[in-house]
Amino acid sequence: MTHKKTAIASVICSAALIMLLGGCAILGTGTEKSAASDIFDTWTADAVSSIDFSLNPQSIYVTLYDKAQISGVVAQIRVLKLGERIDEWRDSEGQTVGFNMRKADGEFIEIYIYGSDVVINGQGYKTENSEPCYELIQIGNDIGVDYLANPDKYRNPNPPAETSVHLAAYNNYKCEAAPVSPSEATSAADLLDESVTRAI
Repeated sequence: MTHKKTAIASVICSAALIMLLGGCAILGTGTEKSAASDIFDTWTADAVSSIDFSLNPQSIYVTLYDKAQISGVVAQIRVLKLGERIDEWRDSEGQTVGFNMRKADGEFIEIYIYGSDVVINGQGYKTENSEPCYELIQIGNDIGVDYLANPDKYRNPNPPAETSVHLAAYNNYKCEAAPVSPSEATSAADLLDESVTRAI
């Protein structure tokens, strides 16, 4: 009788273990989801120094330096709730909005919005709250319209040192260049203007 009870207890324990493991396999441990949700913890508005913004298929690419714009973008990104990982975004068509954020120390994170899906550093996620995605799309559309109307507003307020060198060279050229014909002067100035624009 003792052996029979022991055998029954062993079967019950085995069944309980199988059910427990099966439940874990179905529900998952939650580790991936938790890790994904923590991605944005250190990406605060104060920490982000600039955002490389893109809007496609309109082919608009511009870097955001304005703190108010950065704060608006970061506020929506930080409330995203990431769900399951997906790969369907690779076949997505239609509008894509990119907010690739950079910190002062060079740390970088790539974020693209495809409807209610999000791609972070090449990994796609479903979102559990689509509202921030649509807010980010609207922000992106507003930035695109504003950039086309006011491109000078989006210049880097603190250009790198090499840009200053280009500007100095340009100013020296305008002041000290030998006299040339009006047509040659216009052509040369146009070329320098173009090079300075590219540098900026």
